Formats: sequence, structure tokens, C-alpha cells
Amino acid sequence: MQELILNYTERCNGKCTTCNLWKIKKPKTLSLDIIEKLLQADRLKGLEKCYLSGGEPFMTNDCVKIAELLKKYHPSITLLGATNSVSPILERILKMKIKVSLSVSLNGTPDTNDKTRGEGHFEKAIQLMNELKQNNIPFDIAYLEINASEIDFINELAKDFGVNVGVTKLRKGERYGTEEGLTDLCPNFNCPALTDIIVVNPDGSVTACEKKMDELYLGNLYKTDLDKMNWDKVKNFIKEKKCQPCSMLCFYNKRLWYLL
Repeated sequence: MQELILNYTERCNGKCTTCNLWKIKKPKTLSLDIIEKLLQADRLKGLEKCYLSGGEPFMTNDCVKIAELLKKYHPSITLLGATNSVSPILERILKMKIKVSLSVSLNGTPDTNDKTRGEGHFEKAIQLMNELKQNNIPFDIAYLEINASEIDFINELAKDFGVNVGVTKLRKGERYGTEEGLTDLCPNFNCPALTDIIVVNPDGSVTACEKKMDELYLGNLYKTDLDKMNWDKVKNFIKEKKCQPCSMLCFYNKRLWYLL
């Protein structure tokens, strides 16, 4: 397994119009005990990357504790994660004795960004990027495309900071429960789900993909060890491409990256 997508919490201190997570009255968070047990699984031997996600994954000191567990069981791993820049996260990142690479989330120009992420958010994101650069912490810009015409602005901003841009599109009805969004489908491809990547969710469920399909469900960590879950059945379903074409642009792009 190359990458673990650890969606460990639904907690978020942002109120983005492109996401409904902050509206959850009792957000779930995966326990640290379960995360530690997960990281010892044979299926995760050789793990290279852990993408820490949520919610806002760097909102509390749990992220530092998770980094310690990752370092303990996978010493050469790189921790990745996207942040909404609302939390003062730099101190936590500096405490992580692990390779870290961050993505700073932006939705476009200051006007578009703050309309969708909250007043003053753009300024906070710029402040964070300056802090990351000053402390030699690798990062890029995670651009959620609201207005396609604003990509040039984001590219120029990234150029000023000397970083890359990752472009994503709002997916209707998936993961965040948004009612609006694009439903563009990726062409059929050799999906990295389950062979290179798995997804762990805040309720303990493990899936091959962030796409909500019963056929992609492996099991729940609160009931079953990762190594004992239903791998073969799910793997065959993905191999036969019964879930494609799909809207998981990030998985499609990861497959292209793996092939380079």
C-alpha cells in the first residue's frame, strides 16, 4: 500500500459554502487507539504517504499525536494534508518530527474565496503560506475551482511563492454532501483504489475510495481488523471497473502520477 487517506475527523472550524461538514451537530472523530492499531496492520507495510484529512485535520493537537504514531510505525513516511488556514497550525506542524507537505486551500481571487470560505480567509491563507515558506515547510495551493476564469490568478499567486497548484472540482453529493457541483466523469482507467490507496473515515469505516458505494466498503475498524476485512471481493469489483466512469478526479490523477 502506497498511500493511506486518513479522514480521521468531521470537526471543522470553517464554514465554507462548498461543504456541509460544519453543519454536523455531533461530528465524529476516529480514536487515537484505533489509529494506532490500524498503523500496525500488515496491509500497510511499505506505506509511503498518509494524507491527513477531515474536516480540518490540523485543528487540534491530535494531528501531532497522529504524526508521532506514523513516525513510530512507518519511519520514512511523508504526512500530507490540506488546511483551511483558519487554525494557527504552524506551531503544531513544527512539532511534527516527520516529513510534512501541506496544501493550502483556496477557491480563487480574494473576493470569490472569501464569499465561499468566509470573510478574511484569503488574508489568513496568505499569512500561512508566508509562514510555511519562512520555515522551509513544503506546500502547494489546493485550488477548488469555483470560477474557471480565476485559474490564472491562482497560477500567478503560486508562481510568487514558488509552489505548485493542484486543481480540484466540486463533486456533487460526494463526501461533503454538497447539493451543487459538477458531475464530470473521468474516463475508464486503472484505478489505484485498494491496490495503492485506501480510505479510512471518522466513523471507523474503511473504503477503497471516497465514492459512496456499498461495493467499495471493506469493513469497520471498531469491529474488524484491517487485515481481516473483505479485500478480495472489493478488489474484484474495482478490477472489473464496475464503478467507472467516476467523478473521482483525484484518484484518476494519482494513477497518472504513479505511471510517470
